[in-house]
Formats: sequence, structure tokens, C-alpha cells
Amino acid sequence: MRLASTFLILFSLTSICNAQTGRPMLPGKTKMPPRSFLQGMPTTKPMVEPTTLPVAKDTSTEQSSENGWYLSPHGTIRVLVLFAEVVYDKNPGKDPQADGAEHWPKGQLPRWKDNVFDPQQLKVPKALVTRYYHDISLGRYVVLGDYIDHLFTLRESEYPTAANGGSANALVIKEANKLPAFRTAHGLTPADFDLWKDGAAVGMPKTPGADDPHSYDHVMVILRNSSLTHGQGSTDPGSSGKLFGYESDTQSRFGGMNALPFEILKHEFNHLLLGGNNFHSGGGNAAQFDSYSLSVQGGWSMMGASSSSLLTCSGWDRDRLGWQAPNAPFLINARDAEENPVNGDLDPFAGDTGIFLLDDFVTSGDALRIRMPFLPEGEYQQWLWVENHQTYALNGSPTDRFHWEDTNNPCVAKARPGLYMTMQIERDIKSGRDLRRQRGLPPAFDGLRALRPRTYGRHLARHLPVRWPDDRLPEGPREPAQRQQRAGARGVR
Repeated sequence: MRLASTFLILFSLTSICNAQTGRPMLPGKTKMPPRSFLQGMPTTKPMVEPTTLPVAKDTSTEQSSENGWYLSPHGTIRVLVLFAEVVYDKNPGKDPQADGAEHWPKGQLPRWKDNVFDPQQLKVPKALVTRYYHDISLGRYVVLGDYIDHLFTLRESEYPTAANGGSANALVIKEANKLPAFRTAHGLTPADFDLWKDGAAVGMPKTPGADDPHSYDHVMVILRNSSLTHGQGSTDPGSSGKLFGYESDTQSRFGGMNALPFEILKHEFNHLLLGGNNFHSGGGNAAQFDSYSLSVQGGWSMMGASSSSLLTCSGWDRDRLGWQAPNAPFLINARDAEENPVNGDLDPFAGDTGIFLLDDFVTSGDALRIRMPFLPEGEYQQWLWVENHQTYALNGSPTDRFHWEDTNNPCVAKARPGLYMTMQIERDIKSGRDLRRQRGLPPAFDGLRALRPRTYGRHLARHLPVRWPDDRLPEGPREPAQRQQRAGARGVR
């Protein structure tokens, strides 16, 4: 039977676990015979090694990935957006879109101006970027925004570098300051965009609250026809000047020539949460950067980009930023055969085998991470991530589907509900003095290698409901005949 909603996963690791590797047990671990899903509790009393208590150390200067890089990945932030276009009155032949487009007419704000961010928190987010962060963070990170209700015009005759989108923020701010007053489309004030105090070091705790004087948490410029064209952009900490008297903590700029620049927007904003280019992964790396693999990897991740398959996050992303479902007792959460919560971070050689039930990854946060055996301590360690993606058709999440799927191009197959797996290569350190440099790793990440579906083993079906927190179902199409399905999968023995 074809995979449908949620999955029952049975891992039988007897062939691996019965091997004698001599891998040492960690202090405090229980030694017991590894179990497959056919075995019950061990019949012999386990032997417990003495535990050596760690020496207390000062962690006040240690970074934590769960604090975010420049921005906190928790709580609520509101982004201030400014839309602009360039008037090529000196070099009209260089205008990449002289006549405008249906989605963004020349001389007007884009048609999708209200589909970037919701200005206020909603029970079910409507705007694309706000909904994206709601879904990937399991409601832990609320990204709101509003735009100044005016299209800013940069004339070449006044600004010789106007076409250079990479330096547009300062020019757009200069134009914005010519307005008589600060006015957003939904009547917000500068104070509404200052929800976090500036000044926290990267990886350190961020403090909610307003600055004195105010400082916008993030100012974003989107240009219709600059050198950024479409799918290009960048972000960085700091400010490009005072906007109505206030600086900014962080800033970004993007080209929106063909549509709402969602893919590059989320990729760059996620840098502020995760780190620099050495965190490119899930289809976001490029050939000019170093990598763990011989070729650039696809897959899915918050740091994915043009080579991504799914547009949503990965289990690795959620683990690194500390996102878990409201009532989940474990950061990597799964369920046993009786649907009791269990720790999904598994080490088969420590006895972590059995029957595991995974609800839909996007809506429940369930996942498994399985440590791979036979890797010496001097080698890059690896973990297998298992996620149950029910996709947009069944869970209604707009980004739990393949890249370009919504274009209805016949050459782009729709993502099928089922088990999706990736191999994590190293990058397991979440706290320390400098999280950017871990064990001399390469300057680029690309450490999530997606596995082909044919490796997923045999599957058995079972029917159980898809669960949303607080019984909330999102807006979006779902196939009625399949909406209440779950399925089971028997792992490879």
C-alpha cells in the first residue's frame, strides 16, 4: 500500500547490534543486549558502570545555537519592509524590467505586498513568510511585518549607484526620510518594530524589549528592477542609516523582479538565526564552497536554496534552534507502539531499538535521529534522520512540498506523503566558545545528504488522524479521502 499520513516505524537492528565492535560505552550508560522489535525486555540484570560527575564549568561566555546567531529564533519579531524601484533615466537600456510585470506594475507597490508578512499574529497565519516560520518552528517563532505604504524611487540621475541593489538600503532610507511622517500600511509605529534589545553577541542570549532610543529589529528592502533581478539578495547585522530617526539592528535587501522573492528571503533571514555560509545545506550550498561531499547536495533545510527539494525545514534545523512541540517532552520526539512519548535521539549500540511511531513531521515535530555505528572517534560522525512528511496535500503546510511544485509545471512531480531521510555529517556541537568553527570543519556545511526513496524499506498501512496543535487545521487543500490516514513502515532488517 502506498504511504499516506503518519507512519509506524519498526527498526530491527539485530544484524548491526549483534556485531562486536568494541565501541566503548559512555559514562553512566547501561550495558544490555540490543533488542529488535521482536524482543522484549532483557532477561538478565543489566550492568551499570559508575558515573563520573563532570567538573562544573563557567558557561556564561559560551555560545548556544538555541540562542540564535544575530537574532533570537524564539518569541516574536516584526520586520519593517520598504519597496523600491530604479528609474534608469541615464542608462535606460540597462533596465532589466522596463515595463514592469503583472505581479509588480511599474510605479506601484507589488500585488503580493500583503502576502509577505502578517502585521499581527493570527491563529492561522495567512502571509507566506509568517506562515513558513510558524510551521517550521511549531509555533515557537512568530515573524510578523508591515511595509511603508509608499513606493520609493531611485533615479540614476540622483543616485549614480542606484542600480546596485547590494547597496540600496542607504539610498531607500534617504528617500523614505523625505516623507512627512512614518506611515505603514496597517498603522504601526516605530516602537512596533523594536521588540528585541540590540547588542547581544552572536550565539548569546537575546533580551526581549525595546531599545532606548528605538532601533528597528530588522529593515528589509525589496527592489523591482535592480541588479539583484530575482532570487538574489543578502543580509547583515547593523544599519544603513537612521530611518525616521532610528537605526536598525539587522538589515537585508532582495530582488523581486519575477515574484515574491520567498526562497532567497527565507534563506538569507535564516542566516541571522543559524550562522554564516558555513551553514549552507539542504540545497543551499554552491560549488565554489567546500563541502563534506564530492558534489553539491540537494535535500531540504532552512539553509536550502535553488537546489532544494522540499521547501520546509529539517529535523536538524529544529534540533539546533531548540524548536519542539508545546507538549513534547523531548527535543527530538517520537512515540512508542502504545503512542507514549519517547526520545527520538537513538543510539542502537546503547539499546535504543524497538517500535517507533512518527506523526507528521511538520505539524507534530516528531522525528528520529539514529547514530551510525562503526565510525572511529577520529572520523566525522554521522546520524540518520527519519521524518514523516505528509506534504501540502494532507497537512496544508504551503512549504511541505517540492520546490517549484506550485508552478504546475508537468516536469515537476509532486512530493508524495511518506518517509524522508537525510544523513547528518558531523555538526553536532550546539554550545561552546565559537560555534562557527567546530573541530576544524570546512568553511561550508552541506552536511545533510538526502537519501533516495528506494532505500526506505517495506511499508505497512495503518489509519490514524493527522494531528495539529490545539485541534487547529490550516487553510489549504487536503484530499478528503486521505485526510485521516496514517501509514506504517517496517524498517529494513
